[in-house]
Amino acid sequence: MKLRVFTNEYEVSEELYSYIESKTRLMLGRYESRIDKIELHLMPPQLNQDATNQYVCKIHTLLAGMASVEVQEMESNLLTAIDNGIHRTKRGVERLFRLSS
Repeated sequence: MKLRVFTNEYEVSEELYSYIESKTRLMLGRYESRIDKIELHLMPPQLNQDATNQYVCKIHTLLAGMASVEVQEMESNLLTAIDNGIHRTKRGVERLFRLSS
């Protein structure tokens, strides 16, 4: 499972990347062999097109030999947006695996 983190405005610190990586492994670790890659896109509030002053976390998860899962979370706190996005990704991945078996 490859994890890539993208931002538009700022560089991702090692601390933030470690946080994202540990949350991702905690929530999706049991599916690691069935996930090809996860791309996480973070946008700060000023770049949000909706002008809602919230962070945007978009997650694209490519599953091996299956469809992909895409989620988007908007929150006033960056870490909350990341946590909620990863949790929704887990639910989407579980749903796809349940439907395919």
